[in-house]
Amino acid sequence: EARLALEKEIARLAAVNRTEADLRLLEQRLRERNNCDNRDPEADLKFHAAVAAATHNPILAELYEIISQYLQVIMRMWLAANRRNEAEIQVHNELAAAIGARDPERAEQLIHAIIRFDSAVLPAEKGQASV
Repeated sequence: EARLALEKEIARLAAVNRTEADLRLLEQRLRERNNCDNRDPEADLKFHAAVAAATHNPILAELYEIISQYLQVIMRMWLAANRRNEAEIQVHNELAAAIGARDPERAEQLIHAIIRFDSAVLPAEKGQASV
């Protein structure tokens, strides 16, 4: 729940506040994410960090950094046994397009889709709060 609350606001604000420089960085991070070694979550986290930076809200960007440390551990465990798929790649492409189009409603919808996908495939940590 915490992750959804944070990331949907980040996506909305990135769509509203992004600059052309932010968009170029977001597109670069998306390319890196789509072409990366499937076993390393770093490129995915950098893409989402670029979305957070595009909000131009340093508190939201810092909160994303905190959550991403938790996500990195879980993603490494999952990626050790699984591979990214086309549907997961496509939803990230669509998120970048929604931010580029300055469409906060669509960006928020896509974050919901990303988190639903992650919830379905990432293992739950026993004793850990839902992020």
